[in-house]
Amino acid sequence: MQFRRNGLRDERRRRALMDDRTSDSGTQTAATTADDVVRKSARTYSRTAVDERRIRIVDMVPVYLVHVTFIYATILLGVAVLLAMHHYGANIVRWADLTRVDSLGTYLSAGSLLVGAILAFLTYRIRRHRLDDYRGRYRCWLWFAGLLLFASLDCMLNFRTDVARGLEAVTRVRLLGQTDGWWVVVWCVAYGSMALRALIEVRESFGTIAVGLISAALLFAGMALQMDLLLLPSSVPAGVAIHAAQLLGVGLLLATLVQYSRFVWLDAQGLISRRSVRVKEETEEEAKPRKATRSAAKKPAAKPTAPENSEEDEEEAKPRRGWFSIGKKKSEESPEEAAKPVKKPAKSAAKVTEEETLQGETPKRGWFSFGKKKVEDDSAETEIKTPAKPKIAASTIEQEPAEETPKRGWFSWGKKSAEDADQEEAATDEQERATMKPRVKTRPKHTPAPQEQPAANQVPTITGRYSQEDDDSANSTEDEEILRLEAKPDHLLSKAERRRLKKLKRRAAA
Repeated sequence: MQFRRNGLRDERRRRALMDDRTSDSGTQTAATTADDVVRKSARTYSRTAVDERRIRIVDMVPVYLVHVTFIYATILLGVAVLLAMHHYGANIVRWADLTRVDSLGTYLSAGSLLVGAILAFLTYRIRRHRLDDYRGRYRCWLWFAGLLLFASLDCMLNFRTDVARGLEAVTRVRLLGQTDGWWVVVWCVAYGSMALRALIEVRESFGTIAVGLISAALLFAGMALQMDLLLLPSSVPAGVAIHAAQLLGVGLLLATLVQYSRFVWLDAQGLISRRSVRVKEETEEEAKPRKATRSAAKKPAAKPTAPENSEEDEEEAKPRRGWFSIGKKKSEESPEEAAKPVKKPAKSAAKVTEEETLQGETPKRGWFSFGKKKVEDDSAETEIKTPAKPKIAASTIEQEPAEETPKRGWFSWGKKSAEDADQEEAATDEQERATMKPRVKTRPKHTPAPQEQPAANQVPTITGRYSQEDDDSANSTEDEEILRLEAKPDHLLSKAERRRLKKLKRRAAA
């Protein structure tokens, strides 16, 4: 028994079977699929010929400054070479004569205008994707491309002469005393409107505007020299000057289109910085008073346990209007306004403290004294409406009925209330404490009434009286607030803090 066969013989047999299968009639080749054909076909080009690796038309735009500088230098050098050949070799070489239609300068001018038309179309392809162009102003670049293509053909075929003769035959009018006068008018209207529209379009690129204006001036000067509208000195050859102006104008027109296409491409890539748009936002000074008013309005619902404090805070935060509801009058300054330094002329310490206390006590009235009532009168009315809670033991103090404060008349006539007199005395005492001058007149000190001794389970308060155990927490918070406000220097107290201190003292004394 043979367990191992010759490997070379098996390989030959397998190869022979494959050759027999492929050498059959056309039935086998017809059954082959497209995948087999692709698999058998050999690649004739390298992978660099794929579309993804080909140069795009946008890649022809010169992006680097070195390339742009090279284009400018090439234009200037080419014009200089053409003028030198025309001046010295026009009689020797036929294509060096710039006056002929088939000259080298004519071909170069036509080629420059054709490249300019391609650049205008390329600018249109990029420009139409701009986001803020809602009216489709980018379509003007199609008109620019068409006019430049027509100008390129005119350089080769000389359309302007035929147009001028046709218009002269129709109108029977010779413009500027020459046969070719009509083409100047037609060309100035068509290409002048194109130049004005292009100037508006490229207003963001200052370099493009500068080069474009120079190009337009040179082309207009060449046209004027050709129509004998400008006179040159006899030492300057007229033919060389005309051709120099025309060739430089066409070359700089091409440079203008190159520069603006570069600007549009860089702008599309986000490489050109633009000014940020400023949005008018609400300042913090305008936003904070609104927040304070809303929080003051929501305060009673948040703290139902202290109705008296919430009502007084509402009075302080609620702005009041003057007569005829014209504008809001500020009842009190915000803490930001109070903290800002105000430049005022230097006054004595006594006058400053007197004015501050008067401003803190008496609110401003409207026209003819028909304004709002005093804050003290309003607070007194609210105290009459709301029943006062007894803060002191019933054994120590007898409750007395609250006296109604007399209201003032329309024109501020009538008696002053007892509270006004007490406030005036307190103002004079504060003024005397603030001034550094020695006192000339001495007033008898107010002797307080003899206080009763506290009980064993009562704690003395700042007012000199003793509250019940239930009201210890309320009195302690008010006493702490009084201590905090009295410890603060008088010149640092705002109007709201002075008003709050007076209310707390009146409440403690009641």
